Amino acid sequence: MPAEVHPAERLKELLGREEGKLYSCAAAGVWKGGKKLFGKYVGSTESGGRRRPGAKCMFDLASITKVFTSTLIMRACGEGLLGLDSTVGGIIPAVSDRRLRKRTVAELLSHTSGLPALRNSMKRCASRSSVMRVLNGVSAGRGGAPVYSDLGFMLLGEIAEAVYGEREDELLQKHIAGRLGLRRTTYNPPAGECFAATGLSPIRRRKLVGETHNEVTARMDGVAGHAGIFSTLDELHAFASTLLSDYSEGKGILLGRREIRNMARPVSELFGINYGLGIMVRTTSAPGYRPSRGIAFGHTGHTGTSMWIEPGRDMVSILLTNRDEVDGSLTRMKEVRNEFHALAAAFA
Repeated sequence: MPAEVHPAERLKELLGREEGKLYSCAAAGVWKGGKKLFGKYVGSTESGGRRRPGAKCMFDLASITKVFTSTLIMRACGEGLLGLDSTVGGIIPAVSDRRLRKRTVAELLSHTSGLPALRNSMKRCASRSSVMRVLNGVSAGRGGAPVYSDLGFMLLGEIAEAVYGEREDELLQKHIAGRLGLRRTTYNPPAGECFAATGLSPIRRRKLVGETHNEVTARMDGVAGHAGIFSTLDELHAFASTLLSDYSEGKGILLGRREIRNMARPVSELFGINYGLGIMVRTTSAPGYRPSRGIAFGHTGHTGTSMWIEPGRDMVSILLTNRDEVDGSLTRMKEVRNEFHALAAAFA
């Protein structure tokens, strides 16, 4: 009877199999109890290139940015600067739509505010201020039914800026990156770093290397609540493991136990996945990768990124890729992410 293949070998095979087809490079890691059980970098930082990714390689996190924004919002709640029942109109007077003014922070976080996904006209805006004018003039539909909305997280970024009095890139540095000693977790990373390229922008007419892939974020000087943060594999793990310890041990490094557990409580459902307050939540009945017991929480990103935190296994698993560099299929990316995190769970 053949010996069972170790999960590490299966993960290496999976990552190598998709190189050049789904992405040009990837960084992947699995940690249990804070110990790194698996770490792997594959490919080249851009298609046809020779530079290999490594520990300092920065990836565009895309929608994983939403977890950072949510963390800032929940910190503000824990500090008494904000409430989950605070209304949009009560914080941002410039918002004009009557329905949107009545929507709450909790509804924005759970994608139940009635806001649409995005406004394509924002991609043609010339400046951050012009994007904000469009954003503050958006009309909300009826609340309740979940709709995945980047607009909602753009507003949450604006709310964080309003209550703290600083732009979100400064808030990221002060309350998260600086607190955790993260040097390569940032909006608008400096030139000269190692970057996973994210393909050609038809609007900017150049290959994006160290620039946000999201066209709306680019119009906002690279700083927005829904996308724009770059990080490395190990630094993203440092962020995720801190959320895990705040959840499991109540350490309160970034969030109090009440705030992080509120975030991880399922509120709405989209595409078969539950959403809490600003994060995706997988349960034992979730399609694809599922936790062994309890929940797993985290987020995915359009560029081919994913981060899952599983308290029941005391485990973090992260996959970072540059799917858009080779125009890889989003459907296939979802399949590979599920397979990766399921194999990661086999370590436990």
